[in-house]
Amino acid sequence: MFADKRTYTTLGMLTRLWTLTGKYRMFIILLLFAACLVSLIEVGYLESIRRLVKGATEAQFSLLYSGLIIGVSIVVLRLIVTAFMTRVETLFQQKTLLSVQSLLLSSFSNTETRDLAHYHTGDLTSRVWTSAKEAQKGINQHGIELAKNIIQLILAFAYFSWVNLPLSLAIIAFTLIYPLVTVGLGKRLQIRHDQLNASAASRDEILTEIIQAPVEIRSYGLAGYVHHHFKDRMDQVFRHTMSVSVLQRLSEAAGRVSTYGGMILILYLGGMQVLNGHMDVGGLAAFLVASSQLTRPIESLSGLWNDFIGSASHASRIFEVLDLERKNTVANTSTNTNVRSDTYLVQLEKQSKPAGINVQHVSYRYAEQEEVLTDISFEAKQGKLTVITGPSGCGKTTLLKLIAGLDDTPVTGSIQVMNQKNPLNGVNEVQTAHVNQVYVPQQAFIFTGTVEENIVFGQEGISADQLKVAAHMTLAHDAIMRQSLGYGTELQPQGGTMSGGELQRISLARAMLRNPDILLLDEPTSSQDPWHEQRLNDLFARITADKGTTVIAVTHRLSLIERADQVIYIQKGRVVDTGTHRELLDRPNGYRSYIAEQDTEVEEQHE
Repeated sequence: MFADKRTYTTLGMLTRLWTLTGKYRMFIILLLFAACLVSLIEVGYLESIRRLVKGATEAQFSLLYSGLIIGVSIVVLRLIVTAFMTRVETLFQQKTLLSVQSLLLSSFSNTETRDLAHYHTGDLTSRVWTSAKEAQKGINQHGIELAKNIIQLILAFAYFSWVNLPLSLAIIAFTLIYPLVTVGLGKRLQIRHDQLNASAASRDEILTEIIQAPVEIRSYGLAGYVHHHFKDRMDQVFRHTMSVSVLQRLSEAAGRVSTYGGMILILYLGGMQVLNGHMDVGGLAAFLVASSQLTRPIESLSGLWNDFIGSASHASRIFEVLDLERKNTVANTSTNTNVRSDTYLVQLEKQSKPAGINVQHVSYRYAEQEEVLTDISFEAKQGKLTVITGPSGCGKTTLLKLIAGLDDTPVTGSIQVMNQKNPLNGVNEVQTAHVNQVYVPQQAFIFTGTVEENIVFGQEGISADQLKVAAHMTLAHDAIMRQSLGYGTELQPQGGTMSGGELQRISLARAMLRNPDILLLDEPTSSQDPWHEQRLNDLFARITADKGTTVIAVTHRLSLIERADQVIYIQKGRVVDTGTHRELLDRPNGYRSYIAEQDTEVEEQHE
């Protein structure tokens, strides 16, 4: 479900970003300490200017020398403190940015697939990279700058009040005109920032599609079409960028008016004090030269508000994803296996090996649509090959994803991992042991990296022999060795020089390397030629018989259906019949005609 965007206020976003800093807040303390040092240094800079200007106008060499010594000392100290702050700021930004990006990536894996389906890949990439970086600036950079300017303003005001209180009050009062102008522009600027981020996300979407589908674009002659649409979206980004820039320039122009007007006010009021004998010319000149140290923090505070608005706009894109409903990871209990449960229930045995999967009265729908699955019940026993088959669109893959836990919110029913030594006897006990369950999708997932990295895929302590055994099991080894660097060959998401069937076998090798207790396969031989298809079918039969692996496969291929210990025949989201292939052929259930259609299609594909 989508989060309520109306809660995304600038202050609310900054507060929430602050909560994400967590253990890195020690960096903020160090940066605030450094900001105090910088502010004190600025006061020393003011005193250096005052002495130099006053000494020059009044021909006092002692003031000139002391001002020079203070000035040189200030420059050295500023270099040291600036180097320290730069190092701390860089570390802080890097760590907090990585923390937010990791949180977003974790959120993707814990969010319902149907909710993420509303977002384009390019948009999600932009949220992880651009929006996370710009949002964190609200705390890492703008927040520290805000604190530094407040401290500097307080110390500068205290210093100028010591020099001349009436002029200090007058210049501050005049400078406050600037924040009044910028606050008025703030609301419109936030709207423009939101529009700019949305148009940039739209641009990234089509850019991602152009990069991912060059062959399709060329073969269909769509180069002009995609170029036109990309240009339109770039024009939208340009228009919104222009709007943001204009509003920001208006804000900056108001700052310049405030600065120039402040200088005129100082000259007027200071001149009156000189004429009345309350101030000398040297003091007025020193105050005028150093007055920017008082007005600059006020202008900077107002300008920072525009920066905060931009960060808040990006933060809203982050929290929109983080606020999506998470998967229900807490198993609930039910007191009767014959009564439907309203939660997805996974029961695990603590000590002994899982025996199989028990699906009871599962119904499922996407959002407010009609039910995709209705009252599905069957049991996949340990060490057996269960095949789920039926016409395209009948809900086979949806059911397999529910079993895999990729979409864990059936309308009703339960999916339970059972144990042979402790089968269900009318009372469901929530069990918590880990089940080594692996799901292999029809489309092989290949990421940028070597063949070896794609098979190992995050596992540690895997030897070269183990890697090759898994590849041999799925008949991927020979295809891998035909590549230029063997297992060290670099692959791209599209697979590079390897065929779809070879990539599918690499995906299966990745699964076999994990020695699963439960193996869930979605059309595992759809990209294979007849010879490799038969050898892979032999593999699935062997791991069930020899290793006791529970295999559940979605397929329409007759060669695998015939080997199944149990066939679940589904039509229009309902289980029509259950049994072996031979048993189903002899029943008046429509299965024979369905198999005849599939057999004809397979023959046509091989011709």
